[in-house]
Amino acid sequence: MPVVWRERMRIGHELIDADHRYLLSLFNSVELSLRVPDTLRYLPVFFGQFLDYAREHFAREEQVQFKMGFPGYLEHKLEHQRIAAKLAELQDRISTELDAMPEDEEAVAALQEQLRPEILELARTWVIDHILQTDGKMRPWFTPDPAAIRPD
Repeated sequence: MPVVWRERMRIGHELIDADHRYLLSLFNSVELSLRVPDTLRYLPVFFGQFLDYAREHFAREEQVQFKMGFPGYLEHKLEHQRIAAKLAELQDRISTELDAMPEDEEAVAALQEQLRPEILELARTWVIDHILQTDGKMRPWFTPDPAAIRPD
């Protein structure tokens, strides 16, 4: 099921919020390729785009945090490094698995079932939890009244 942008994900910095919305759309492409057998071959491309943009976003977000003197900067940067490493490891595995996969429908379905839980769990955990919880700690720095952000 696709991840939909919610107002409670907004942290109040225009560029970071735009990055988060775009990352959600990239993640939804990954998720789609895991549900539709004919699109599994595109998974490395979609996941690669997701990983590349996540790295760009992390660098941008860290630069914003550093410039504003955000007290959780170092911890946040380390979390970004852990997430990027996990995503890169998973990207390598996806490519290896797909390269070794026979070209029959049964093999495609089996590989989708094998990869789906791991990819969805990691990406959703990062996409949702990281944005809502970790990035949410920046909200008071950008929003004059954090209570003005209401859950959907």
